[in-house]
Amino acid sequence: SGATGALPPKSQNFIEIAQRNADRLVLIVNDILDLEKIVAGKMEFRRDTTDLAEVLLEARMANQSYAEQYNVSVRVEGVDRPALAKLDSTRILQVLANLLSNACKFSKPNSEIVLALIPDEHHFKVSVTDSGIGIPDADIARMFERFQQASNSDRNKRGGSGLGLSIVKVIVEKHGGTVSLTSKEGVGTTVTFTLPSAVDLTWPQGLHVVAG
Repeated sequence: SGATGALPPKSQNFIEIAQRNADRLVLIVNDILDLEKIVAGKMEFRRDTTDLAEVLLEARMANQSYAEQYNVSVRVEGVDRPALAKLDSTRILQVLANLLSNACKFSKPNSEIVLALIPDEHHFKVSVTDSGIGIPDADIARMFERFQQASNSDRNKRGGSGLGLSIVKVIVEKHGGTVSLTSKEGVGTTVTFTLPSAVDLTWPQGLHVVAG
């Protein structure tokens, strides 16, 4: 912080490395605590009927500055009408933050990330698609396991605990949903999760009930 005055360049470099390592350790500890609380049933989930479209828009705003650090943009699709789902908005925002941060870190500069919402009968699909480095085919099957990173990623440069996708999977499954990942190395990655709808999406949309 400079409280003791200016430091020699070599010392400053060592301190910056130590700071990055400390930040990484804090991230890992927090992710481990979250994951263990969820698995042990000690993390509360308050599932209320919520407009998922608004949650996606909030997620984009909350992660906008992070995206700017990597010189990428986030576009949201499918939020032009309400999408009522039973969910804990805080936890789903945590899911989206994990997915968007991964997409930002592994995207090519000046590229676009697409956050999309798609209704599908009794549930909603939410996908996060980047145009980044992608994941080798041999790594895809294990990406939702703890402490896993793609073999072509550089954790020291890009950060991350290797727990983000594990946390995403557990939170989504606690909501009664599923999560999947598709990727092509050098092209990009899409992570898709589902959440049950609070209404029957097979009903005619725009149907009005008139009393009397």
